[in-house]
Amino acid sequence: MNKVIFQFWENSILDLDVMSDGCSLHIDVDERDRWIKNIYCERKSDQIPEEYDRVVGDSLVCFVEDDLYQKIKIFKTIRISENQLNNLIDMNEILIKDI
Repeated sequence: MNKVIFQFWENSILDLDVMSDGCSLHIDVDERDRWIKNIYCERKSDQIPEEYDRVVGDSLVCFVEDDLYQKIKIFKTIRISENQLNNLIDMNEILIKDI
């Protein structure tokens, strides 16, 4: 298992409930911070979009199997849908820990 940084996300849609939106996996904390800064700086501060993603809570440490880790090494950050995340957890391909 290989250590990476894990971040939960949620999706907000105007006039609907907030929904869980999977997670992002990052090669390290600096990459996580860069990724999030990039997403938030693209938004106009005076307007709330009708639909947007946002981080949930603090980042966590997680451990992933080799195949997934190789993808994270290449891309530095990957997003995983809620269904994919649940499957990876069920198959013990990802283990999440508190920092």
